Amino acid sequence: MQAARYYGPALLQDLQSLAPKVTRQEEVGFAFVHVALSQMFEAAATDKRRVLAHYGTTYLAAVKHALWFFGNPNTCVALLQDADLSFTRLGVELAGRMCLPQLLPQVYEAANRGIHADECLLACARIGHFPENAEGHIREVLHGHDLARQLLILEVLACIGKNLVQSELRQYIERLTASDGPTEDSHPGAWASVVDAAMAIWAAREPQEALNRVIKGLRVPTETALRVVAVAGHIDGLLPVLAHFDGLDRALNGAEQDVVRLVFGQVPGELSNALGDQATRRLAMRGLACDVFSANGCAGLMPEHITAWTDASVKERLWALAPIRLRHGQPLNAQHLLDECFDLSHALRRWLYVAHAHQSGHPFALSHEDLAMRQMEAVESLLLLRSLEAEDDAS
Repeated sequence: MQAARYYGPALLQDLQSLAPKVTRQEEVGFAFVHVALSQMFEAAATDKRRVLAHYGTTYLAAVKHALWFFGNPNTCVALLQDADLSFTRLGVELAGRMCLPQLLPQVYEAANRGIHADECLLACARIGHFPENAEGHIREVLHGHDLARQLLILEVLACIGKNLVQSELRQYIERLTASDGPTEDSHPGAWASVVDAAMAIWAAREPQEALNRVIKGLRVPTETALRVVAVAGHIDGLLPVLAHFDGLDRALNGAEQDVVRLVFGQVPGELSNALGDQATRRLAMRGLACDVFSANGCAGLMPEHITAWTDASVKERLWALAPIRLRHGQPLNAQHLLDECFDLSHALRRWLYVAHAHQSGHPFALSHEDLAMRQMEAVESLLLLRSLEAEDDAS
C-alpha cells in the first residue's frame, strides 16, 4: 500500500501476473491489497464491482476492511443502490463505518429491501442517528438467545452515547454469566466477545456496580475482569489484582500491563521483563503503587509497609483512596478519558471509547480497529477541543 503512493495504477497490472504465484497463506492479504488498489485507482465502477465480486464470498472480512480503510462515499452509494443484496449489505456497513449521514435514507431503504434490522440499526448508530422505536428492538434482541445479533446490538449501545435499557443490560449480563448460561465451550469466541462488549458498557455507566460484581466472582473471562478493574480504578478492585501480581512467577501479560498503565500511568520495565525474577518484579510493582498511593492521600506509604496487599492493616492505610478513581496515577477527571489511550491494547482502548461516548452523551463511533492514523486524528482533535474549553472556563 505504501508502494501504491509512488507507482499507483501500475500496481493493478502487476497484481494480475502475481495472482497465480500467491500461496494459501498470502491469499487474504492479496485480496485486501487488490480490493484496496481497485478502490484507489480503478476508474470504472463496474471494474470495482468485479473485484469485489471476485473476493466477496471467500474473503469477506478482507473485502470489508479494504473498503473501510480505502473506500470512498461514491463506492458506498453504488453498493447501497446495487440490486444484489450482498452488495447492499456491504454498503450499509460501509455507510456506518464511514459515518455518512447523507446516506441515511439509503440505509432505511436497504432495511425495506430486506437487509437485517440489526445491521441497519448499527449503521444508523455509527452515523449518529437513533431511529424511533429502536429501543424496543434492542430489548427484544437482548431477551433472545442469538449471541451474534446481541453483539451487533451491544455495539449500538456502546457508540450511541445514550443511557438506554440499563435494567435490561444488567439482566442480560446476569443471564450471560449465570452458572447455567452459555460458555466459551458452547459458543467458542462468541461468548467471550459478547461478555466483553456488555461489561464495557456496564463499566462505563456504573463502574462501581460492575466492579462489585466482578469482585464477588462474576463469571467473566479473566481479561474482561482485569479491564473492569482498570476502568473502575477503585482500590477495592486494585488490591486483589496487586496481590495476584505479587504471586506471579512470570512477567505481566498484555492485559495485566494494561491495568498497571491505565491506573498507575506507567509500566516499570521489571514487570515486562521475561528474564527478570519474581522478587524484582514484586518490588517494582510495590514501589510504583506506593508512590501513586502516597501522592493521592496516603502520605509516607513505603513498600516495606506492605505485608500482603489483602491484609486488613494495608487496607486501613489506604482509607484515603476509597472515594477516588485512579487514572494515570491521579484522580480521574474528564481530561483523562482518552488521554494516552494509544499506549494501551486495542481491547482496552475500545472500552475507553465506550466510556467517552457515555460521558459525553453523544455518539462516538470511532473503532479501536480503525486505521491508527484516523484514530489518532480523532482523539487528538477531541483532546484539543477539551483543552480549549478548559481555557475558556478558566478565563
